[in-house]
Amino acid sequence: MSNISFDKLKSYTDKISHFYGTEDLSIHLYSWVKMLNPLVCVEFGTGLGVTSLWMGSALKENSNGGILHTVDNGADWKGIQETLYLDAESSYNSYGEYISSIFEEYDLNPFISFNLSSIEDFNTNVLPNFDRNSIDILFSDYKHGPVAITKLFAEYLPYMSENSMIFIDSAPTYYPSYSMLKDFIINLNSGKNLKSLISWSKYPDEVKEKISSCRFELFNIYENKSTNQNSTTCIRLSSNDIFPPTHLTIRGI
Repeated sequence: MSNISFDKLKSYTDKISHFYGTEDLSIHLYSWVKMLNPLVCVEFGTGLGVTSLWMGSALKENSNGGILHTVDNGADWKGIQETLYLDAESSYNSYGEYISSIFEEYDLNPFISFNLSSIEDFNTNVLPNFDRNSIDILFSDYKHGPVAITKLFAEYLPYMSENSMIFIDSAPTYYPSYSMLKDFIINLNSGKNLKSLISWSKYPDEVKEKISSCRFELFNIYENKSTNQNSTTCIRLSSNDIFPPTHLTIRGI
C-alpha cells in the first residue's frame, strides 16, 4: 500500500473494532474499491473512521482521482470518547478534530472528504452539487429499516452510475428489511415503478429511467460470528444489456 502500512491500519482497526463491528467489512470494501476503481464513493456513518481509512487507502492506491465523501454528525462521540483509548500526548476537543487527525495521520486527506453533518443536511446541501450518474459506491451504515432503505433509493438512484454498488449494513439480519428487499429487487427488475419509491423522490422521472435502464442484483453477506453487526446487503447496478460493459475486454463475441 503506497506510503501506508497494512500492519498499522490493521492495528488501529482491531483496537477500536468493538465500537462498530466493521473491522472485517472495511477490508471487504477495500477490495471492492480496488476492483471497481471508482471515482466517487459515499459513506453514511463515519464512526471512528475505520471503513473510511480502508476505502480511502484503496482510492489512494488506484491513483485515478477518486474520492470518498463520508458523513457523520458525531452524535456517538461523547459516549465513545470516554472509553476510547487515546495516547497520553493526544488531546481531541471534538469529534471533527479526532477524525481529521486520523485521516491526516494516514495521509488520506486528498482522498477523503469528511462532512460533519447529518445525512439530511448532506442530502440538502452537498448532494445537489454531484453530477447525476456519478456515484460508484454507496455504503450506508446508518438506518437499515424498510422505509429508510426505500428513501435511500429514492434519493440516490438518480446519482448512481450505471455500474455501481450499494451496501447497506445490518439489513440482512433485520427480518423486515431482509423480506422487503427480496420483493423490492424483483419489482425493480420487472420494471415496476414502486409507488413509494417514486413519490419520495425529488426526481421521479430519473428514478423511472434508472429502473428501466438497469439490472439490479441482490446478494447478502453474513459473517460467521456471533456479533450484533454481522451482515451487509449488497446491491449491484449494471447495464440492462445482454453484454458486459463495453470498456471491458470481452472474449467470445
